[in-house]
Amino acid sequence: MVVEMSRSFEAADGEVAACRRFVGNAMAAWGIDVADDVMLLTNELATNAVIHARGSFRVVLTLKGSRIRVAVSDDNTRLPELPHVPLEALSGRGLSMVVAMAKVWGIDPEDTAGKTIWFELEVRASR
Repeated sequence: MVVEMSRSFEAADGEVAACRRFVGNAMAAWGIDVADDVMLLTNELATNAVIHARGSFRVVLTLKGSRIRVAVSDDNTRLPELPHVPLEALSGRGLSMVVAMAKVWGIDPEDTAGKTIWFELEVRASR
């Protein structure tokens, strides 16, 4: 069975937190554990959308079996690059965290404009 939920957010204060709540509520509604890894990586992609795309963004959650896919789309056509981040840097590690932690991930340029960055992780049913 495949289930999906989506929601759009603005590039404004409080929207990254609203995005995290949306993801947590969806996972709870689907009867799966609200996994810290899912929440952390969602936070990183939503933050990147706010900081770098500087516009609204859309989050699509897809649950297929024991795997959740989180996709964050924005209208900015600039594709992210994996940066070399100095050890003393206080930011800039979001995409690197996605690469390191996700089961699979990707960046899909959109035909009309923008891009979608997504990741997939294994999840467990709530007890």
